[in-house]
Amino acid sequence: MGPLSDNVPPEANKAFSQTVTHRRVEITVEREVVSVLYQPVANITGRCEQCGTDVLLLSAEAAAAAAGTSPREIYRWLDENKVHFQESPNGTVFVCSESLNTAPNKELP
Repeated sequence: MGPLSDNVPPEANKAFSQTVTHRRVEITVEREVVSVLYQPVANITGRCEQCGTDVLLLSAEAAAAAAGTSPREIYRWLDENKVHFQESPNGTVFVCSESLNTAPNKELP
């Protein structure tokens, strides 16, 4: 017996002799997941007990941005009595915007 192609009818050979082209498509999907761990508190208008006037009270982060410094430095100024502040019942610190204008030049009463 001869090769297997000898036993195949001619029309079947035609079908096998056609070139089959395969294309591979690769799709890459990128995802970005954002988790909010901390959302700064909004600034509020309220009464500064040390100034005795109604002022804009800033969060420590907003006060740092306004003063061109870091929130860590704002907390140092609070400890050194260089700015007025109020603390909310949940522990959020609000800095008096008027006293922020004088810090860190002098200690406030």
